[in-house]
Amino acid sequence: MKSVFAASGFLISTLVLFVKGQETAKQFDTSLFDEFQEWNGEELSKTYCVACHLYPEPNLLPKESWPYVLNLMGLYFGFDDGRMLSSLPNEQARAELYDMNKYPDEPSISPFQWAAIRDFYESSEGSAEVPPPPIARNLVHFETSLIFGDSETPVTSMVKVLSDGAGFYLGDAGGNHLVKYDSFGNIEKMDSIPGAIVQLDVEDDVERATIIGRMPPSNFPTGLIVERKAGESAWRTLIDGLHRPVHSLSYDFDADGNREMVVNEFGHYSGSLSLFQMGEGESLVRQTLRAEPGSISLRILPSSDDVGRSQLLVLNAQARQDVTLYQYGESLSFESKTLLKKPPSYGYTQLHLVDLTGDGNKEFVTVNGDNADLPGPPLKAYHGIRIYRMDSGLELDEVAFLPVPGAFQAAFGDFRGTGRMDIAVVSFFPDSRRPEQGFVFFENKGNLLFDRQTIKEGALAPWMTIDSGDVDGDGDIDIVLGSGYVPGLPLTGDSRRLPAGMILRNKMIP
Repeated sequence: MKSVFAASGFLISTLVLFVKGQETAKQFDTSLFDEFQEWNGEELSKTYCVACHLYPEPNLLPKESWPYVLNLMGLYFGFDDGRMLSSLPNEQARAELYDMNKYPDEPSISPFQWAAIRDFYESSEGSAEVPPPPIARNLVHFETSLIFGDSETPVTSMVKVLSDGAGFYLGDAGGNHLVKYDSFGNIEKMDSIPGAIVQLDVEDDVERATIIGRMPPSNFPTGLIVERKAGESAWRTLIDGLHRPVHSLSYDFDADGNREMVVNEFGHYSGSLSLFQMGEGESLVRQTLRAEPGSISLRILPSSDDVGRSQLLVLNAQARQDVTLYQYGESLSFESKTLLKKPPSYGYTQLHLVDLTGDGNKEFVTVNGDNADLPGPPLKAYHGIRIYRMDSGLELDEVAFLPVPGAFQAAFGDFRGTGRMDIAVVSFFPDSRRPEQGFVFFENKGNLLFDRQTIKEGALAPWMTIDSGDVDGDGDIDIVLGSGYVPGLPLTGDSRRLPAGMILRNKMIP
């Protein structure tokens, strides 16, 4: 067994080394070590490390990542091994975490049990080295042009391509601006917006924006849903006081002619999944569907029954990484069914419904590659794009996996005019050995087989956001990327000045 001192530094104080006066410590209470050795760390981990999430196998992370993760997890058992909580400069922030019952006032298991759990993970071999995926840098039918903003370190929190050659929007989280570009990539207008925008929906003559509030993790309820009519500059607040909302959708679930709004409050320690419906007057009434943070992506699943009621699909991240189906009942009631569960290290970011086979049935496509929680960050062989089919029993069957280390967002389109939907992916945490794989293009060859391609410009920035559409109105599908600078994360490209975005203009039609 690995030394208990190496396995868990806090044992130095827990397993007391008795000192008499100024003499060098020589006498041990060996019964303390005997008690530690009575515990089986693997068995304990399977008992205690499943309360908040799926069981984390030791091979999910490289060996060097486990000490940091265990310092974080120890807080939930009442152990601040790495002084993560006690070193917080804001005493009020620490008090708020305890008031929220995130961390116990006293340890919930014995120090010996926690030491055995640490020893089990830290003495494991961890995950194997991840080889770089093979890729061809031969994506020739796109012409690239970079977009530079006012900031040398931009955070483009959103990309929205408009239809019929009307250009596109970029969200500037650093300056809290919504910037409209024409089809040539020139700025048409720059509007102030009350926070960092992460989603823009344009329908008829109305623009609706989801404002996360603060981009870095926080518990401040500064998120908003706002809207305005096209051509107006002022935004009207629909919902405020939200905990870092990242996705919303408007849909008439009960077919009464009035749309409800579902909001993912991804949050940090606080957050929820909520449905808002119109109450008396202009007020909105909240109905909580999931009282936990982490919901990150929403989709409507068309109904397959005779009643014609559509269902809500939700992708959850943070601790509980899963896909949950909310089946509509009566009077805006929902029953939930978990379709898919993954361990907490998966890093889910997006869920899409796309017909990738051309048979008229949409596949479920998940993107997982969020790696912001770990120093390094480490490569994970299970990051990428997964494609699922749903059977009649509401079970998901994985039919394809496309590895992309650090995959963050995906966009779809028949970019080559073949009648098949291709996939374009940005990786916010790419393999540093292959930085051009910050952008990866999967050419759909049919039968769920894909060729992986990229371009050298994929290495020019940490690409975080993506959208597709006909930017210039020439009849083919283009791609627009947005970059994101985060202090402390390794940079690709020229760190002196990063582009805010990049247009990949499809040259299929000259």
